[in-house]
Amino acid sequence: MIEYINPQEIFSKISFQEDVDFLEYPKIGYKCTNTSEITFSLKHFKKYAFVNKTNLNSIDSERIDNYVSSLKTADFNSFLDFYCAEKNHAIRIYFLAWAGGRFTAGYDLKFIIRIIKNNVEEE
Repeated sequence: MIEYINPQEIFSKISFQEDVDFLEYPKIGYKCTNTSEITFSLKHFKKYAFVNKTNLNSIDSERIDNYVSSLKTADFNSFLDFYCAEKNHAIRIYFLAWAGGRFTAGYDLKFIIRIIKNNVEEE
């Protein structure tokens, strides 16, 4: 099953700006389960900005790509993705990377796509 998730339902912070957040290193966490959390900060979004590289296998990546293309949204230009270790769910966070002025850039989280794997056949 594929789910669309609003990032405000998951994260306490959905916008990062380098000149403001760089010193504070705010972190946000994605809870895979009640006991497992993956933490992100500004450097993770900076690393994946404008890079079309996936950490998912080709089948999961293609499923998410096809799902997102059916949404007909162009409000993103970057993503980062990962697997939740305990459940092996595929997660992709889409974001808009931007540059403003001479010394700043930012990252606005737009939406999350999750493939929930309920059985071995989906893996």
